[in-house]
Parts: sequence; structure tokens; C-alpha cells
Amino acid sequence: MAMKRSSSSEKDQRAEKNTALLSDEFQIHIFVFSLLVICLESLTFLGSSFDAYYSQGFIFATIAFFAFYACIGHVFEMFVGKRVSAVFSVLPSVLIFFLLNKSAFQGIAASALLAAVLRILFVLLPKKKTIITVGSFLLGALSLYLYFEKDAEFAGKITATILFVSILILILSSVQKIFCEKKLFQTREAFPFYFFMILGLLVLVIPKPEKPIDWTKALEMGDRFISSFNYYMPDIFSGGTYKSGYSNLGVTGGKVSLSDTTQLKLKTYERPYFVFEDKSGTKIKRRRTMYLSGGKGSDKTQIVTFVNFLHNNNIDKETAKLFSEIGSIGLEYAYLKTNDEIAPLNALYLESAGKAVEGGRASSVHKKGYVLNVTFLNIDYGSPYLSELLRENGRSMELMTFDEACDYFRKTYGPNLDKYVSYDEYDAVCAKGFLANSASEYLDTNGASTELSKLAKELTEGVSSDYDKCRAIEKYLRQYKYSTDVESIGNTTYDINTSKGASALAERFLFDTGEGYCIHYTSSMVILLRLSGIPARACVGFHYVFPFEKADSYDVSGRCAHAWPEAYIENVGWVPFEPTSAYRSQEENTWNRVRAEETGQVQYGYEPSHAPVITPDKADDDDDNKEKSLSYELIRVVLPVIGSVVILLLVLMFGIKVVQSIRYRLASLDKKLEMDIAGIKKAVRKKSGDSFTDRGLLFEYVKRIPSKFQTQAKEVFGAYYRLVYGGDSALPITDEDVKKARELYGALSRKNNRPK
Repeated sequence: MAMKRSSSSEKDQRAEKNTALLSDEFQIHIFVFSLLVICLESLTFLGSSFDAYYSQGFIFATIAFFAFYACIGHVFEMFVGKRVSAVFSVLPSVLIFFLLNKSAFQGIAASALLAAVLRILFVLLPKKKTIITVGSFLLGALSLYLYFEKDAEFAGKITATILFVSILILILSSVQKIFCEKKLFQTREAFPFYFFMILGLLVLVIPKPEKPIDWTKALEMGDRFISSFNYYMPDIFSGGTYKSGYSNLGVTGGKVSLSDTTQLKLKTYERPYFVFEDKSGTKIKRRRTMYLSGGKGSDKTQIVTFVNFLHNNNIDKETAKLFSEIGSIGLEYAYLKTNDEIAPLNALYLESAGKAVEGGRASSVHKKGYVLNVTFLNIDYGSPYLSELLRENGRSMELMTFDEACDYFRKTYGPNLDKYVSYDEYDAVCAKGFLANSASEYLDTNGASTELSKLAKELTEGVSSDYDKCRAIEKYLRQYKYSTDVESIGNTTYDINTSKGASALAERFLFDTGEGYCIHYTSSMVILLRLSGIPARACVGFHYVFPFEKADSYDVSGRCAHAWPEAYIENVGWVPFEPTSAYRSQEENTWNRVRAEETGQVQYGYEPSHAPVITPDKADDDDDNKEKSLSYELIRVVLPVIGSVVILLLVLMFGIKVVQSIRYRLASLDKKLEMDIAGIKKAVRKKSGDSFTDRGLLFEYVKRIPSKFQTQAKEVFGAYYRLVYGGDSALPITDEDVKKARELYGALSRKNNRPK
């Protein structure tokens, strides 16, 4: 075995060197990927502006650019040193950035520059292997902390999976390195890095079960344990802070840690934004918002009330389009533990697994993967047309018969009302009255102080309609500072649906701290409305703002959990309001639809599922009026980048030749001979096809030189030996010696003079 190893060819040695180089690059790429994901995830929790870039696409684009710079860097390294090649390899990144920033791929422009910075950093970084070894353990610890303590999702399921496999690979390799260095393993040699990569790939490709493990029981046991422990030692686990989310929103009114854990997934065919023109004719694109309320289900009373309200105000189909339309959406429960059915406001019909869902609360907890399909009446409560109707509503309600209501609903919205409300349900609502006998519950002010009563009177005195009173209170509350960093009142918990609970939170918010979050604003508005004689209630759920980009599904995280008040406007039904200052008001979120006679056409805020496709001249320029295809854009970016790389390569090749020529001209005779000998040896090694090991013996080179040049080679090598070993008494190197060496170097460099 020893003989075989010692006689290995230079080709084999080169292959081993390339394998080691490739292994090192894989390790660096895996480490950079893990570092990038964890750093960006950490920045999101610090409220960094990097949120705008944080996505799976951004991360993978950065790694792709990092790999691209590594490849061209190694090509350049054949001509210049590693550090110089690193700088040259990232020069195209500037060109890439400007090209991408003016194309359809501008979202990944920043990733090109970030990858360039990372590449230079890791090439110039001293003691890279030690840093990667130690850093692997730090990244592993930080990733576990983010996952378990911060509910981090690491930009998505795919990224999270690859991240943890990458960290596993790095840690296993680092552990082996540490033990091998301390000689704790009695093995001949350590496993190469690609061995751990293969293990990681196996972990990725091993089939996973279709349904995830149901940890509900274990989590419930853990919750009970922590709850009982906190009974004797309060806040030992939470430190007085709880995480935002549907199931625990509005418990104490204390500090809230915003959670990015996905609780719902939304699917809709409608656009996530709407487009409208301002007074100057400029097109404006605004994201769509949605309130998702829990525990209501399909409110038949609300449906019947609103339909009769529209009919009493002689609202026809075209006018109704200005502020309302039928919508549909699918909701999938993710990390959400509740019995409640969560649906958009004014839900008409709920369905799950092909069956109608009755009521707003199930008998058992919904598990992850529970899907709910909802048809709802989407209402723009910020529309000036609807606001005017709500403000002037004072006429007595004249109820339609069931058949009349069905006919009116069909003419106004398309489907028949009997799809959502049966004859018996409609008759029951009309018979008992819209608010029924529960008005006292929504007017309860038990626990409210005289100071609250005084404030309610000041805010609504002289205001005529109930709707305007609601707006006055809402406007007043929106002046207060929004903050999730507020202290709870001792260890007391409050139910914001009760008058006492709402009053206690309102007192502290309005007259003590002066800051709070949604439950404080909601509690305050509910109790102030009731003190003003307007029935009001608190609602909990989610407030979701869609992105500008259309997607197959949208993730609703725990940080979207929200509470808001609803006021009962007589003959209209329940109307939501937004007093929380951190959220846009209803007027700011309006669809901005206007009457046809005002603009010549009705402007649709976003494309409803039953509406025709909006033509490009009426739609958004960013998505529908693309002058150039993605393929053209890709070519427009790729070709200049390839050209820049080729130009840089040519600059390096010819630049090096020019520099070497200048160095040779300026060198002494001794130095010229040394440079020519190095060139001769390189030419022989390059053109020798069989095995060859450089042992420092020049006569072994002579054997591989064509016979017609061997005599000249012996003379040149003799002069070189005289220079190296002759000492002070040796004859000096002459111009003739250098001339022979230069001629031999040139002859061997030509293709037709290949060594034996």
C-alpha cells in the first residue's frame, strides 16, 4: 500500500487537491447559508427594516450569487492570487445589482450585493476553519433559541428544514474535528466533510409522514403544568409577558411579545390589492385588509338586518357595488388551538369537508390542517356612500317578506338569499327583533367610574347620530400612543367582553398609562359607547393586511391577532370600528369606488371573484402591463454579466502577461534564468501525460523533453545548478545562458513540442 501511495501521479494529487477544495467550499456555503438565515431571522425580532428582504427567495438568491462568485473566483485564481481573485470575482456584482434593479427581478438585487460582501469576507477571513468549527455550535444554539422561544419560522418550511440539516452537518463535522485534534478517536483518519453531507442529504430525502405528529395532548399537559406552577410562582416562565395569538389575546393587558408563528393560511382568487385614481388622475395601488372574527359563524340576524337596511334606503345593484360585494375565502388552521370558527366579518355561509358549519364554536378543538371555506358579504365601512347612509339612518324599518328579500338580494348581489338564510331563520329574526332581548348585555356599564361617564359625555355632547358619536369616540382614542410594552395590573386577568373587565382596562389606559395596544383601545371604546347609550361589544380575531404580490396562499401570523369594537347602529346591525392608532382607520382603507356619473365608470377596488378580468389599460401597470417578458428580462441581465466575466478574464490573462513581460525585462540575469527555469518545469509538468512526481531533480525533467532539445536543456539546467550551488567562485550567469533558457522555454511552450 505504501509503494502505491508514494508512486501516485501528479494527476491523482491534483484530483485530491480539487476534492479537498470542493469540500471546503461546500462547508463554507453551508455555514454562510445557516449564518444568513439566522441573522435575518434575528433582525426581524429586533424590528429591523430587513423584514422587507426576508424571504426564502432572497435567501436562496443570495446563496446562488455566493456560489457564482466562488466559481469565477476559482477561475481567476489560476492567474492571480486568492485575495486578488476574490476582489475580481465580485466586481460583476455591481453590474448585476443595477441590471436587476431595473428589471422584473429587482426583488433580488440586494442579494447580489450581500453575496459579494459575504464572499470577500470569507476569502479574507483568517482562521476560517476554526471560526466555522466554533460558529457551528453558536448557530445551533441560536437556532434552537429562536425556534422554541421566539416561534421562528426561518422564512418558510423549506428554509427551516434545510437550515436544521445544515447545522446538523456542521456540528457533526466540528465535533469530529475537535475529537480528532485531541486524538480521542483511535482511527487512522477522520471522515471527510462530504461524508456528513451525504448523511444530511439522506435526512432530506427520507419520506416524511403526510400528517404531522399531533402534539396537542402533550401541549395541553404542558400548559396545565405551567399554569399550576404559575399559580404559586407567578410569571416564572413568562416574566409578565405573553405572546400574541388568537387563543391568548386580551388576558391580562400586560406586555405582549409579537409572535411570527403562522396561525392561519388564507386562500383566495381575489387580488390582494386594489387600484384607484386620485383627484389628479394618478393610479394608486393599496393593499387589501381583512378582519377575521372568531366565534360568530354565520350571523343570520346581521344578514337579515343589513339586507333590509339596504332595501329601505332604495339601494340598487350599482350603488351597492360602491361599498359591498360577495366574497369567498378558504382558511386553513395552522398553529392555532381553539374551538372557534374563524371567518371574515358578515359571513354568509361556512363549510368544512363538504358540510355546512353551524354556529361559531365547535364542540372540540380544531386541529392543525382544519379547513374552512367561507362565503361572506364584503363591506367597505370606510366608503363615504355607506357612511352617509349610516349617518342619516333614522327612518323606521319596513321589513320585506322572505320572498321579497330573496328577490332583492339576487338582483343586488347575484346569488339567492335562501342559499344562506332559510325561511324559518328569516321569519324568526323578523319576529323577535334585530337586537332581541340582549340589548342590556351590550349596554352594561357595571364597573364604569364617573370619570369615564364624564369623558363619554364630553365626547358625544351635541353629536346627533349614533354613527357620528362612534366616529367621535374612535377619533379621540386614536390620539393615544400604541405600545405593547405595558405593565399588567398585578396578576389579575380581565375578560374584555364583560363591563367590569373593559372598565378596568379603560381606566388604566385613559387616565393612567396613556398607552396600550388593541385590547386597551377596544375596551375603552366599548365602555364609552355604552355610557353614550350605544350597544357595543368587543371582538377578537385577526387583522390581516395582504401583500402587494398575489400568492397561492397567505400566512396569518400571531402578530396579526387583534381586538376591535363593534357598535350596534339601529336598523343597520353591528358596525366595526378601528380605534387602535397603529392600524389604518376604515376611511384610510376604503376601496375608493365612485359613482359612474362622476368618472364615467365604476372603479373596482380589487377584482371580485365574479367580476370580468380587468383589461391592462384599466389595471395595475406593475402586474398586467408588462412590456417585456421575464425571459427577455433574464437574457437582458445574464448576457451583460457573462460579458463582464469574460472581459475580466481577458484582462487578467493579458494583464498578467504584460506584467510578467515587464518584470522579466527589468530583472537581473540571475532572476531571468530563475523565471525561465520555472517556466520550463511548468511546461514539462503540464504536457506530461503519464505519472510524474517532482522530487527536485532536474535530470528527471530532461528525460521528458523532446530529444532534439535535451542537449540544450542540459546546458540550461547546468547554468541553473551553477547559480544555485556554485557559490561566490562560480562563473556568473551570462546573456548567452539566459538566451538559451528563454529559447528552450518558448520551444517547450509550443503545442508541437510536447514532452515525452
